[in-house]
Amino acid sequence: MKKLFIQFIRFIGISGIGWCIDFSLYVVLTAVFRWQVFISNCMSAVPAVTLVFIVSTSKIFKRKPGRIPVYAKYIIYLLYQLLLLLVVSSLGQWLADVIMLRAGSVESIARLSKVIAKVMITPVTMVMNFWVMKLLSENI
Repeated sequence: MKKLFIQFIRFIGISGIGWCIDFSLYVVLTAVFRWQVFISNCMSAVPAVTLVFIVSTSKIFKRKPGRIPVYAKYIIYLLYQLLLLLVVSSLGQWLADVIMLRAGSVESIARLSKVIAKVMITPVTMVMNFWVMKLLSENI
């Protein structure tokens, strides 16, 4: 149980760095370029996902040698992330739209609706990513 907790904390740390990359790019794409949530979320995630995968498989989780090569696990993780991004980006757009509608005359909240949606979704995806990465690294 202690090993699992330490892995989770380390994963949260590297995911936090990945999230900062993802979030920074996301804000630039939505606020500066005014792209939609869905496209921005997909584009901003790729560099972050790649960083988290590389560090997680080499520093956080034990790799099972001889089963599936690391590059194949990366492809599996990327496909999982693409599927997750489709679902999460659609949910994020819906949340941003709901926040905009509910904000009414509160312009500052309406302007931040895309950022608020991204922040709301992050904890769920981070926990899911931990378990998928652990499974890929240690059990496959």
